[in-house]
Amino acid sequence: MGNQDQFDQMMRKMGVKPIADGGTPTVRRRRAGASASEPITPAKANPELEALQEQVASLEAALAKAEAVHLEAAGILNAQIATLTAAQQNVQSDLEAARLQQQVLRLCDDCPRVSGVMMIKVEARDCDACGGADLYKAVRQFLDACLVNGRLRVLVVGRDNSAHALLRSVVHDSRVKLTQFPVSGGAKKGARVSVDATGQDVVVMWGPSAQGVVRGEILRQASLGPVPVALMLNAAAKEIATHSDDD
Repeated sequence: MGNQDQFDQMMRKMGVKPIADGGTPTVRRRRAGASASEPITPAKANPELEALQEQVASLEAALAKAEAVHLEAAGILNAQIATLTAAQQNVQSDLEAARLQQQVLRLCDDCPRVSGVMMIKVEARDCDACGGADLYKAVRQFLDACLVNGRLRVLVVGRDNSAHALLRSVVHDSRVKLTQFPVSGGAKKGARVSVDATGQDVVVMWGPSAQGVVRGEILRQASLGPVPVALMLNAAAKEIATHSDDD
């Protein structure tokens, strides 16, 4: 076998056709596998899968919207809770202040102390008992006016518990029936309660909170500001004496 024949045989084994005269060698490509030479066919569209994907996207959008609404509602709720908490604290502070106020009296050195009530020492002109006047003289004038004129039923409305405790501590006479009706919290709160004045000889309105509290028939009335006890008793005695001949 000649050299040319050996070369042609080797080329055939390699998949190369012999070169014809004036021709171009043809190279036969070896395929790695049958699928390597086949064209890639794109996957066919799946309508059911697309519908599921759309549903998932819709649900995710709805969930995101619901979370946003929930966060907004939680923020509003937290703000309302904070407002209610602050209001409750303010109410508690007001109640505590009112409670302390009802247990505190401003008293000078010459006026009596009241059991169970805190005292603040002040000058006589600022005293809740005398206000600079003669407390014991005012007590005598009040009781004398009641006894002499037969006005034995006296109703005192207004002021707080501490002021009424002070009044009870200085007015003592079993013949005079002194009815006391403290009204705390001002006229607005006081308007929610009432006391019947029917049958009372004299009604003393002691402070602005007493207005609108009394009901029934009022025969004689003295309307005062939140004055000390001595000045209140003086005004009541004057009212009794002035109208002693009205019957």
